[in-house]
Amino acid sequence: MSKNIKLLYVMVCVLLTGYICSLSVMNGLSEWYNEAPKPAITPPSSVFSAAWSLIYALLAISTYIVLVKANEWMLIKANFLFISQLIFQILWCLAFFTAGEIQLGLIVFILLDVIVFFMAKTYRRISKAAYYFLFPYFIWLAFATVLNALFWYQYLPS
Repeated sequence: MSKNIKLLYVMVCVLLTGYICSLSVMNGLSEWYNEAPKPAITPPSSVFSAAWSLIYALLAISTYIVLVKANEWMLIKANFLFISQLIFQILWCLAFFTAGEIQLGLIVFILLDVIVFFMAKTYRRISKAAYYFLFPYFIWLAFATVLNALFWYQYLPS
């Protein structure tokens, strides 16, 4: 597969995921999220869009580097983890925003954290630069997992 095809593949996957997630988020914002009480550490909506835009750009760069440098076995493994974490991003948006299932969202987010951990380990074996491009994603996922957990905690019956 040529470098141009790999770049196109990564861009389509990331942009499609971003688009599906944004539709899900917009649906949830209008349905319940805007009216819901939020944890004190919840940033303004503009921070979320800026953070995810940066994360998607760095994820695309990181994955492209990996797809260009990986041998056949590592390419299969890295691609599996890349697609898996994109699927779990979508599942989280659907669970949390569209369905309003905060606890299910937290479970999905924890699974996403695990997948991204293994993805980073795999990327590191292929390219340290690709690995370092994932750091903002790690930081954001840690924050978002805590935020989702606090959201869930607020909704526990007293």
